[in-house]
Amino acid sequence: MKEMIAYLYNIDIIETLNYKNDLIFKTNNTHYLYKEVAEPEKILFINKYLIILNQYNFFSYIFKTNIYNEIISKNNNINFVLIDIGCNYKKTIDLDDMITFYKRSNLLLKQNIKYQNNWDSLWENKIDYITSHFMINYNSHKNIDTIFYFYISVAENTLHYLNALKYKYPINNDSISFTHRRIFFPNAGFDFYNPLNFIIDLEVRDIGEYIKTLFYNHDDYVNELHYYLKTHNLDFYTTSYLYVRIIYPSIFFDDYESNNIDINKYCNLDNYYNFSKKIYEIISSYIKIDEIKF
Repeated sequence: MKEMIAYLYNIDIIETLNYKNDLIFKTNNTHYLYKEVAEPEKILFINKYLIILNQYNFFSYIFKTNIYNEIISKNNNINFVLIDIGCNYKKTIDLDDMITFYKRSNLLLKQNIKYQNNWDSLWENKIDYITSHFMINYNSHKNIDTIFYFYISVAENTLHYLNALKYKYPINNDSISFTHRRIFFPNAGFDFYNPLNFIIDLEVRDIGEYIKTLFYNHDDYVNELHYYLKTHNLDFYTTSYLYVRIIYPSIFFDDYESNNIDINKYCNLDNYYNFSKKIYEIISSYIKIDEIKF
């Protein structure tokens, strides 16, 4: 592997590392993340815009081109990429870093991509799939049935809220940017600046997931949410999308699907209910929006 990478990319590897179950090659100047990829066309799509953005002081990790000037390589019929992640990839990314990232990508993307919001269909399909899976495997999951049905109820109510929101307010491109499939805790550059984690969506998707992640990790989501709202003049439409994204139980669903769910993380249902009430209290102090009832 090391010799093949060194040849394909013409780099001098001095050490091979493992970080977060990923393989990293260290050179004298930087680190390269090795990742196998299943959907090359999506990577090429993201990279097309990264190439343009990186000409305008936009920062993200970049794909390393191989000796054939391609970003996707193949070994034994397996597609893979090498990503230059620099030497400071463990640095924690704060909210100001995140906001700068969104602003810079928004300037280009909102003019060149027609955004189609599909949260409603994604959420509906997720609820149907998760519910079906739970019922089929009930005997092995019945110890969490109260928790499960609570979060399904939350998801159904957020979906109802979202459907009403989409019916009343048209979609626009103003708040789209590079966002992320997942926001992790701690929010390290290794994950945040990795283009394999990029999708194009509303900025508030990321902010909502970030606030939720802070809550579940007992961090200061209150001041972070206040800071975001104070520094952004959000309209009713965007504020409502932020609110519904925070309340939607994506983190519970992720953990459930991982088959390694920590019951203690979710067993205090009153805690999540109080969290949702606090989120509404904070957001509605800036702009009056409708409340999700559950």
